[in-house]
Amino acid sequence: MSAEYAAEYEFNLANLIRDVRIRLRVPDLPVSIGVSGMSGWESHDPDRSIIIAAQFAVSNATLYPEFAGTVASVETRNFFRPPKPASPGSQSYHWNNNCESYWLIGKAMGEAMINLIRNKKVDSGNRNKINDNGNGSSDRIEVKLLRGTSTTAENNKNKKNKRKRNKNNNSNN
Repeated sequence: MSAEYAAEYEFNLANLIRDVRIRLRVPDLPVSIGVSGMSGWESHDPDRSIIIAAQFAVSNATLYPEFAGTVASVETRNFFRPPKPASPGSQSYHWNNNCESYWLIGKAMGEAMINLIRNKKVDSGNRNKINDNGNGSSDRIEVKLLRGTSTTAENNKNKKNKRKRNKNNNSNN
């Protein structure tokens, strides 16, 4: 990656979040970003540092107030594991194919997502308040559709039923 592309990363990432939210019609869609820590803390790639800084920047409420409380950046550099023989592979951009790295990243990003959802659900005015079981670990979270919303399958079924009713009403007249 060139320094020029790396410098545009933050701008593009912020636009990606905006575009997905617009396309899905969910203006406050929670987004969890795992930073590109696949080389650990000792990366010798200056572009990687620019990208990681950009990934953290989009979750900074001062820089992006529109994303406050809805975007989280997750530190992943601690999850790097060295290549063979400690890992099955030696491709750092694939985390050396280390399943522990993948698991730790997924767990951290999932926990960040739960916190984003809980913060919104619990108290949208207090983004630091998190419901937990008292020891800092989360129990579970149940996400339900909001009243008045429905899934695509429900919408299609409702449209089909409405057409049937209209057809029956027209044949009875």
